[in-house]
Amino acid sequence: MKNALTALVAMTLLASVSLAQDTTSSKMAMPEIYSSKGIRVSLLRPALDAKLKFTMAGESATAKGDMTDFFGLGVGYANLPVGQVGWTGNVAYLKPDVESGGTAMLRGDGNVAYTFTRLVNVKGGLNVMKIIGNSQAEKFNAGIGAQASVGLQLTRNFGLDLGYVMMRNSAKLTGQGLTSSNIDVELETYGFEIGLNGTF
Repeated sequence: MKNALTALVAMTLLASVSLAQDTTSSKMAMPEIYSSKGIRVSLLRPALDAKLKFTMAGESATAKGDMTDFFGLGVGYANLPVGQVGWTGNVAYLKPDVESGGTAMLRGDGNVAYTFTRLVNVKGGLNVMKIIGNSQAEKFNAGIGAQASVGLQLTRNFGLDLGYVMMRNSAKLTGQGLTSSNIDVELETYGFEIGLNGTF
């Protein structure tokens, strides 16, 4: 009986050690899976609407327009582990086509992401955008906006994002001509944006 008990304890210990080794080996054999990880370069095509609100001497007026002729180039970093929370960070330069002229935008954004599978992720976060290109446009302060998107990782290196972005800027302009009053201007830019991403 004593020998049988000793053998049982020895077998239990041996099985425990073996199971621990198998578990460690299994963990070592299954590295973390990423949908996308690395430096990211993006081609961007926004289709935006713009709303300008002017306020002078207590009176307000609003003007609307579209900004559908913009193209952009972005660079950043993506860290999107499958089944876990990840993140992305980007800086983008957005400019209208040559024929339309206009001013350009410089935007930085950061996102928290969740990757469901190798193919699908969602992202959302905040952005800061500054209008650049001429002396009047550069009077607008950099403003805080937001964005959200759904990402499709088509291959190991290439993916597609479809998102909605909202950006805000404001300026205080000195009145000219018939009035010397200051004019407060608020610009809200919003709409959809498609991004083709290469991650390496």
